Amino acid sequence: MSHCFKPFVAFVSFRLCLTVSKLLSHSSVSGYVHIEDLLQNVEVLEGERAKFVCKIKTHPLDEKRLKVQWKHNGEFLDLDLTRSESASGRHVYKAERNRHALIIKNTRLKDSGVYTCMASVGLDTDMSTAHLLVKGERSAHCVSKVFVSWSKVTNTFDMQ
Repeated sequence: MSHCFKPFVAFVSFRLCLTVSKLLSHSSVSGYVHIEDLLQNVEVLEGERAKFVCKIKTHPLDEKRLKVQWKHNGEFLDLDLTRSESASGRHVYKAERNRHALIIKNTRLKDSGVYTCMASVGLDTDMSTAHLLVKGERSAHCVSKVFVSWSKVTNTFDMQ
């Protein structure tokens, strides 16, 4: 390459670096993906519905590349994202704008455990974890017995 082209090449690469850094500095998110609202622990009675909601923020240019996956006790849930539910139909995935939800219908004791929402764009990943506690009928019955017993001791019979 002749000497007269070297300053031009340096200028073009410097200009490209400035453009890329400007694009990155306009992003209000550190990286490409960030979970804004962390998952909350959930406690339900057996047979009830449990819901985990994950609010995810990405750069507008990366919204189409966002991939959301859910885990239960470290194992990926087999969710058919085209139908938005699992093969059993009890695990349902819903996405509306930046809110991504996992709904577990007709919970069972074995659904108790640790749930994780993993959001990724390319190599950048963020995750949030929470616990689900499914109480069986027996434990719910014991709680109501304790309440009734305590009400008898205090001479009140307010059954709410």
